Amino acid sequence: SLTSQLSAEHEEHKAKVKELTEERDYQESQYRSMVNEMSEKIQQLEGAANLSQESHDGEEEESWRERYEDLERRMEPFREVIESYEVERKLIEDRDKFTAEQIEKLQQEAIRNMGHQNHKQKVKYVNALKQENVALHQQFKESQQELFRQTAQLRKYKQRLDALEGGKCASQKEVRPRSVVKVPLKEGNR
Repeated sequence: SLTSQLSAEHEEHKAKVKELTEERDYQESQYRSMVNEMSEKIQQLEGAANLSQESHDGEEEESWRERYEDLERRMEPFREVIESYEVERKLIEDRDKFTAEQIEKLQQEAIRNMGHQNHKQKVKYVNALKQENVALHQQFKESQQELFRQTAQLRKYKQRLDALEGGKCASQKEVRPRSVVKVPLKEGNR
């Protein structure tokens, strides 16, 4: 029946949203750990810079200062990436909230329309549901594409950082999506 279909689609959507949220949280934790590692390095360099200020050796002080400034320059792209992911996270949460509200509204409408005996009205309603389903699938695909675009951008920044460090950044692992999210069935594939 229509209600069970809606319910099943709602559950599928909830599962997909949960999976995307888990993936986003996992990637965000990876980014945060990278930022924390870099911050620790910066603090170590600052501490070493403070010690070198006390020493009378001007060359050593300049060397530490250069290392610190270099590390600061390397950190800048990651700060921007994390800020952009925070904005994207809020956008996805808002989109998920809106989608959940729309699903609830459609379920209520389906319940109301189930009692109608007018066949034309049912056909119009089913067509409207199909169109909305297609639109939701499109939104899902767009969010997936954006996620993959940003993951590729992060890999690019990581490669740039590794190149700047001479490939000696073994403590940081490449961040990859844990699983590939499958695109839901299109209307014609059921």
